[in-house]
Amino acid sequence: MDDDRRQCKHCGKTILRLVPFCPHCGKRQPQPMSEEEFTKDPFKVLQVSRDAEEEVIEAAYRSLSRKYHPDRADEAVDQERMKEINWAYDVLKDPSKRSDWASRQKESEARAKSETKEYDDSTSRQEPPPDRQTSPHQPPPTTAYYPRQRGGGGGLSLSKIFLFLIGISILISVISSLSNSQEPSPSTVSSSSSSAKYTTPTRTTRPRPTNTPPPQCIRWNKVSSMHVGRSICVYGRIVRIYEMGQYNQIVRFTDQPGAFLLRGEYYYFKDLRRDLCIAVVGTIERSESYLFINIDDPGTQLYEYSDCY
Repeated sequence: MDDDRRQCKHCGKTILRLVPFCPHCGKRQPQPMSEEEFTKDPFKVLQVSRDAEEEVIEAAYRSLSRKYHPDRADEAVDQERMKEINWAYDVLKDPSKRSDWASRQKESEARAKSETKEYDDSTSRQEPPPDRQTSPHQPPPTTAYYPRQRGGGGGLSLSKIFLFLIGISILISVISSLSNSQEPSPSTVSSSSSSAKYTTPTRTTRPRPTNTPPPQCIRWNKVSSMHVGRSICVYGRIVRIYEMGQYNQIVRFTDQPGAFLLRGEYYYFKDLRRDLCIAVVGTIERSESYLFINIDDPGTQLYEYSDCY
């Protein structure tokens, strides 16, 4: 509906807004709202929401009328307040005035949004500096945007972030390599100096138990591939004790190559000597050319044995 037209309150036909009576039914029309009244919000005046029902609006009107009635308040402020309350109730109880006010509010809100958008678009454009304004004899530039000057703020770029991450990864790798280089590594000790085993900090001695070994023990030459992966008791008489390469202790029961033996890279048994009869309880493991029990295994135990032959 156009802004200069409205519907008749009685017959519902379209008439001019400023006409005081309906030319179709002849009945008098209520006075249209002024521009000043359109700027007020009747819902805020009555302190109700915009989706309030008629009963809520009427109850709010009665409550405010009792509070600001001229018979109870003589001040001019309260009288003006009572006029606003009467105007707001008159607008909300009349469907035509209420629809006129709602349509005018929608138009004003849409106009305000469009003006705000135009203002934002105008302020977002970057104008050229004063010293680079075009002269009458100089053709206008193709665009009004200029590249950002180097060195001027703008945040971190992707290349800077990428370089930062690379630097962090390099720093972490250097720190980890330094920490690994400071850890003690096992080293070989000469077999001619038996006292060096007890003073080298990278060697950890394993105490030799003195309790009786298990009764089910087999001789060292009876160990075969069928025992690999099993924990058994093996006995024999020591023939040689020595160090070689990365192994801290190697105990052999014969000089034949490829025979069963004991070996340890970090641990070793103390007080061992040639011709000593021992029994070892541990897991049989396989190397490339021989079977052995690993002295480094925490489950490996050593016993003195008296039934060697």
